[in-house]
Amino acid sequence: MSRTLRRIAVAAAFATLVVGTAQATPASARTGSPIGNLEKVTAVSGGVRVQGWAWDPDTTASVVMVGVAGSSRTTATASTYRADVARSFPESGGYRGFDMVIPATPGAQQVCVTATDVGAGSDKTFACQTVTVVNSSARGNLDGVAVEGEAVKVWGWAADPDATGPVTVRVVVAGITRDLVANLPRPDVAKALPAYGPNTGFSAVIPVPPGTHGVAVTTLNVGPGEDKVYAPRVVNVLDHSPTGAVDPATDGPLGLRVRGWATDLDATAPVQVRLSVTGTTVTRTVTADGTRADRSDAAAFETLLPLGPGAYEVCATALNSGIGRDTALGCTSGAVLDHAPQGALDPAADDAGGLRVSGWATDVDASTPLEVRLTVTGTTTTQTVRADRVRSDRPGSTGFSTVLPLGLGLHEVCATAVNVGVGADTSLGCTSGTVLDHKPLGNLEDATPVEGGVKVSGWAADPDTAGALTVRVTVAGATHDIAASTPRAGAGTAPVAGAQMAFSAVVPAAPGTHTVSAVVVNVGPGADQALTPRTVTVAPPAPTTPDVPGPTNTGVPAGTALRVHNGDLTITTPGTVIDGLDIRGFVRVKANDVTIRNTIVRGRPGLTGYMSLIQNADQANHLTIEDSELVAADPSFYIDGIVGKNFTLRRVNIHGVIDQVKITGNDVLVEDSWLHDSLYYLQDPNYNYTPTHDDNVQIQRGTNITIRNNTMEDAHNAGVQITQDSGVVGNVRFEGNRADGGACTINVAEKSYGPISGTVITDNVFGTGTRIARCAVLMPSTTTALSNVTNNVYTDGVAVTVKRG
Repeated sequence: MSRTLRRIAVAAAFATLVVGTAQATPASARTGSPIGNLEKVTAVSGGVRVQGWAWDPDTTASVVMVGVAGSSRTTATASTYRADVARSFPESGGYRGFDMVIPATPGAQQVCVTATDVGAGSDKTFACQTVTVVNSSARGNLDGVAVEGEAVKVWGWAADPDATGPVTVRVVVAGITRDLVANLPRPDVAKALPAYGPNTGFSAVIPVPPGTHGVAVTTLNVGPGEDKVYAPRVVNVLDHSPTGAVDPATDGPLGLRVRGWATDLDATAPVQVRLSVTGTTVTRTVTADGTRADRSDAAAFETLLPLGPGAYEVCATALNSGIGRDTALGCTSGAVLDHAPQGALDPAADDAGGLRVSGWATDVDASTPLEVRLTVTGTTTTQTVRADRVRSDRPGSTGFSTVLPLGLGLHEVCATAVNVGVGADTSLGCTSGTVLDHKPLGNLEDATPVEGGVKVSGWAADPDTAGALTVRVTVAGATHDIAASTPRAGAGTAPVAGAQMAFSAVVPAAPGTHTVSAVVVNVGPGADQALTPRTVTVAPPAPTTPDVPGPTNTGVPAGTALRVHNGDLTITTPGTVIDGLDIRGFVRVKANDVTIRNTIVRGRPGLTGYMSLIQNADQANHLTIEDSELVAADPSFYIDGIVGKNFTLRRVNIHGVIDQVKITGNDVLVEDSWLHDSLYYLQDPNYNYTPTHDDNVQIQRGTNITIRNNTMEDAHNAGVQITQDSGVVGNVRFEGNRADGGACTINVAEKSYGPISGTVITDNVFGTGTRIARCAVLMPSTTTALSNVTNNVYTDGVAVTVKRG
């Protein structure tokens, strides 16, 4: 095809596209210059919108479109999908549409659009059109900016061609941003610009802090266009709140004085200042209506807050008038002094000729030494002294000291500091002290008889010395000097100035009753002091036994050969002698005149009821056991040593049983034997599971009973228990024994048989190991009256006395 024919075909196709429909063109004609259609040219805010399609048959790339509106030029590509173009020109691919906005200034603008050619052909410029572009940016006017008190007022009008309602005006001042709505009536604007309607005005009052501030106002654009920024303004906002200050608070007196100043630009009357005392409910409002040399532009205030002595913080607030707010003037601290006298009273002390009273006193209002009035309680004695002495513990000369001429004894002195100026007299309290007699004091607290003498003890003190004292003790005409040289606290009851010194010593004395007298030898002024005497009875020396029964002289003699006898042994032949046996069973004596010597009786296991290692039957008499040992090889709740009547024990060692000797009838002698180490159970079934009632000797019935020169120990209940459980007991002789143990070593119970007669307890030495302290003999007074209890001592030499049971 010729070039002319091709151009005719293109022109025909273009004519078709102008009306908006893309028609197919033979493939042989689809080369050369771009083809297309400029379908729509529309004025928009700030520019011109152009729409259409374009395709260059010589390239698969999108056609570059160039739009010109006046002096503005914009480039875009024809790359949006167009279905109609795709139907008419399938080989184009359909992505050949364009839609672009060419920026333009307001007014009439000629708009031309060109499709840029690629390869053969030339650019395609569509027919140019003329459109009118309007200005769509925000518009308006900032009519004014003014200061109103502590606020800034702005007003004006604002609109936007693209807005469908009131526009926003943004005000920024003093860091505060406020968006206003321009919806107030502005008939003047409506008349000049009716298109924006009657309500385009804005106005606002914005509170700001005092100071110089810039004010920036902007109408915010809607849609295309730009914000309307108004020329900035500067304002100076004055501080309409009150100003002032509070001075350091000072003592009143009788309160806290608070001063300061305050002023207010808006006040037509003096400023009111509210004072508050921190931590209390105390408040006061004062008027700043005075003058101050340092503040000619302000008024002074001053008041006295009635507060008690102490430190305080007072805060002040200036109350606002008109515009502004109350202003805190800050807080001030100060102390209200106690204008009453202050002081203290020292402990009173003995002094030669009276009682020394001292202390200190001061008064903040006094320019000379303070007077202190002293009063002796319970008397009319008074004395006024001056606090004009130097004290190491107090600054200045504020001390006082005087000696009140008082008699011997305990006195209470009260002191009053006499007030000067503001305040009242102050009681300094009372102090007690004793005016001493300088002769010594003391107490003979104890005088106890011991073997060969008397043990004396007590205390002594002399107000004139802290050292040792001499106590002169006289017993039976003999005088002995004892040193009281051991300090101790709290001895005696009488108050003394010197240290209290203990003394203790044994002074010799013969047996008999003696008066023990003691005198404290005076040191310094005064005279010797006699102490209250005591009467004691020194017992004769304890009887001595040439051979105390024990492990070496009781029981089977050492080296004795024994023959074992297994099983119980019953003796029925009178005059039988058992010698040198080791009996592994129980012995029953049913004949008279039986002798058992050099023998051990051990018993056997399997007991279920009471049993004794040796039982002397009622029909048997004159049983003698000597140089033998009774011990339970199988300990039991039910095992005793020997039970019966009419028997003699001599040099017998009995142990490991409950009751070692149980006497049930007349004519019994126990001598030179060792009774010890009874069995004892905390839970004994025979006593309802309470502790065992074990005894060395228990006498249930019988007369003519002698217990002589034995060693008896370790029983828990009693050494000798007389019970009269089954009959009358009488003529019991207990002599020359060494006995200890039990609650009381000898315990006598009369029960229903009445007082026991003929009891002799003599020449015995008792231990001090009883569970009841020093209870050697416990006996009813009715039995004691029928008994002879003499010449018995404890192991420490103290005479035995009967305890009443």
